[in-house]
Amino acid sequence: MKTGSSKKISISIDYQLIDSLEWCHVDFAPEQYFDLEPGEEPSLECSVEKYPHTINYLQLLPSQVRATRLFVEDHKNECSQKITEFFWEKGENRLSERKDFLKGKEIYNEMIQELKVRSDPPTTDVIRMSRINNILSPLFHSRIWDNPDGSQDETVLWTTSKPEERK
Repeated sequence: MKTGSSKKISISIDYQLIDSLEWCHVDFAPEQYFDLEPGEEPSLECSVEKYPHTINYLQLLPSQVRATRLFVEDHKNECSQKITEFFWEKGENRLSERKDFLKGKEIYNEMIQELKVRSDPPTTDVIRMSRINNILSPLFHSRIWDNPDGSQDETVLWTTSKPEERK
């Protein structure tokens, strides 16, 4: 059963399994996608997603999937978001691209590359990039390693310090 809020926001995920070129499609209700407080009306601008990555909504492992495409459209606020992810090396590496739109105009873009650089301990390099003056430019570079207790530590290797370059 659709609620009134689900008509204001549409959410869909397309994905390809690793052994197929066919795209599968799943629609989500806002209540499934957002971590809503009691009585909170879902909004792309204000609500928080339940999971940090699209694949987490599919209950599949990155090693099972080649690519995902998420599209969220907030009809009331006239904004939308597209996030694509591509996986390789048995899902250990990921390339993500995010684009935000307001009234059909792109207002934000970012690409994130996550590369496994070491197995023991598991260590991943993360590079965040965006187009600045139409040139793909790095914004942030860090290294994350997994600890034996399941926690993670992160070291920032480089970041842009100019706020105007982070737009």
